[in-house]
Amino acid sequence: MDILDMHRALRFAYNGLDEKSGMNEREIEFLGFDGNNEGRYLSYTQYLCLEEGEERWQELHSGEIANSHGPMLDVYRRMLEEWRSCADRHRLTKQDIARIISARVHPSR
Repeated sequence: MDILDMHRALRFAYNGLDEKSGMNEREIEFLGFDGNNEGRYLSYTQYLCLEEGEERWQELHSGEIANSHGPMLDVYRRMLEEWRSCADRHRLTKQDIARIISARVHPSR
């Protein structure tokens, strides 16, 4: 749920920015989980987001939760670490967004 909340905060913050230069909207998108290696997370996310009557996190999907076809859990955990260090997690600045999305790249790269 924290991963979904983080992506929701990223989406709202990005949409609220007046100046988006240097930012790529694709980098804030929730890509789902890998169906082969993260099936439990994919199934649980589908349950949370797609259960009839569930209205939370609607802005993160268009009626389905994607199979990312690649492991995402470690990526999301690095992003969560940055998100949790923000002064106000629900009013992210452009710098906050940049810091969170930069955590997508593994530190060894």
